[in-house]
Amino acid sequence: MKLYYDPGSCALSPHIVLCEAEYRFEIETVDLEAGRTETGADFLAINPKGYVPVLVLDDGTVLTEGGVIVQYLADQVPEAGLIPPAGTIERIRVLEWLSFVSSELHRGYTPLFDTSLPADYRAKVLKRLGRRFDVVERHLADRSHLVGDRFTVADAYCFTILNWAGTVGVDMAPWPGLVAYHAPGCARRWRPKGWSGRAERLASPGRCGWAVRNHAGASWPAAAMLTVWPRCPRSGRRSLLGSAVADPTAFRL
Repeated sequence: MKLYYDPGSCALSPHIVLCEAEYRFEIETVDLEAGRTETGADFLAINPKGYVPVLVLDDGTVLTEGGVIVQYLADQVPEAGLIPPAGTIERIRVLEWLSFVSSELHRGYTPLFDTSLPADYRAKVLKRLGRRFDVVERHLADRSHLVGDRFTVADAYCFTILNWAGTVGVDMAPWPGLVAYHAPGCARRWRPKGWSGRAERLASPGRCGWAVRNHAGASWPAAAMLTVWPRCPRSGRRSLLGSAVADPTAFRL
């Protein structure tokens, strides 16, 4: 099984699920502008849509779209508890949040990665995104996860998107509930099964356990420069957090 990704992208979400479910998998970076993978393969031949994440199963089946990939992965390892059984209202709630994160948070962030965005339009984007944050903040007022009492694929996706705040300069101070929700994920060590090394950890309070650092002036406690992450035990390549990315324009959604 191989995950194709671009550092800093939404492909972190299926990477988290792969690690939570203790899959053995390979990882390969993609240069989306050049349309080539790190081994020189034509990425458009793998995914004609031209973006990540892409998961290639052991039998060669290609899966695209993050929300679909995480559901598939979670369903294959039900004992991990990452998604409720099909047909239950709890399952529908997880799908509901996956849809919300995709259409309202992920899409809401997208314009902010454009460094040439006019200030007045940026303010409008932030205001609209803030209203979506309000929804999640209220929902999390009396709970620690989006659905039920445990981490699900919806949380993996929401964590991934919230993690972009510092990258694009979103001040999260008005949403302390989201900051508190995000923090436990920063303390986790999402790494491939069988990896026996040690992840770099930053000891400073409020910094992310898998070594995500604040940009100067960012209020988000665990944003947005990606640093050292363990190598996959099978491929020997670095995982999603393996490249130091300081330039927000280098992030591809």
